[in-house]
Amino acid sequence: MTFKKTQLIVSIIATMTCSGSYAGNVIDSNQTGTNVTGTFSQMTTTDNSIVVSQDGSDMTATITQSNGSGSSASLIQTGNGNSSITDQQGTGQTVTLTQNGSNDQISTESVGDGHSINAAQEGANNVMDLDQLGGSDNAIDVTIQGGSDNAIYVYQQNGTSASSITISQIDTSNVIGINQDGSTNVSLNIDQQGSSNGADMVQTASDSSMVLTQGGDVNIAGLTQSGGVSGSAMTADQSGDTNMMALTQDGGQGNTMTATQGGQANNMELTQTSAVDSSMLAEQSADVAGSYITGTQLAGDANAMMLYQVNGTAQSMIAASQSEGTAALIDVRQTNCASCTVTATQTH
Repeated sequence: MTFKKTQLIVSIIATMTCSGSYAGNVIDSNQTGTNVTGTFSQMTTTDNSIVVSQDGSDMTATITQSNGSGSSASLIQTGNGNSSITDQQGTGQTVTLTQNGSNDQISTESVGDGHSINAAQEGANNVMDLDQLGGSDNAIDVTIQGGSDNAIYVYQQNGTSASSITISQIDTSNVIGINQDGSTNVSLNIDQQGSSNGADMVQTASDSSMVLTQGGDVNIAGLTQSGGVSGSAMTADQSGDTNMMALTQDGGQGNTMTATQGGQANNMELTQTSAVDSSMLAEQSADVAGSYITGTQLAGDANAMMLYQVNGTAQSMIAASQSEGTAALIDVRQTNCASCTVTATQTH
């Protein structure tokens, strides 16, 4: 009976709502047990904070901060089967979310300018769903998601510019899916370490950057910059064997893509469509037996592609193609190669 009484008291505190024109309000809650729920809200105020700690299993925390500025929320959940839901609206809000356990879920949404989402998960079969909508100067930082069979899904919709996404994911059989939609100067930086991982990244903004690093075997990556972006860059690096990447840029001027792979039986496909004065550089090295590079530039002028296989290639292939453009360059190289093939075609 003592536990039930304590749980009831915590529940009453957790459902407290602060509203009005006052600033500097604080909600601080600590819950332990099983099947416990906490709901925390702050409305129409500035420089407020919510601090929540939950330790147990099958626990749920819901946090709402709206119509204010400069407020923060912090949540720590320890145990299995826990979930958190956060919603922030206004300007300059920050949320920090930490989960340690398995079968946990994080779902957060922020609307407005200058928001920051910081998240970390340790364990297996965990999911993050992170959204930032309708603003500029926003940031998402997943400091670590460690464990196997985890997933991160991110949607960042920027009204203007200067927003960023940074993610670190470690272990096996993990996935990352990202859609970053803005107008200009957004950045995306992903680091995946382990095997049998997958990353799918889409960016729609000019003067922007996309960087992916994958270490391990049997990893897959897809990088796309679309919507006629200009002055943008993508960089992808895979180290290990039996990896695959596909890089695509659609439209624009002055775009660049750089792809590197180290290991055997790796594949990469690079495509630029309707681009002007753009370039692609691809290199496979470190005994790239059984690997291939495919480079395609379609419908654009003054483009260049450099495709290289070096350091002990065997039974490898390069295929380069340019069409419907002028003043184009193809530079293809294979060194220390046995039973290798190069095909280069220009149709203008």
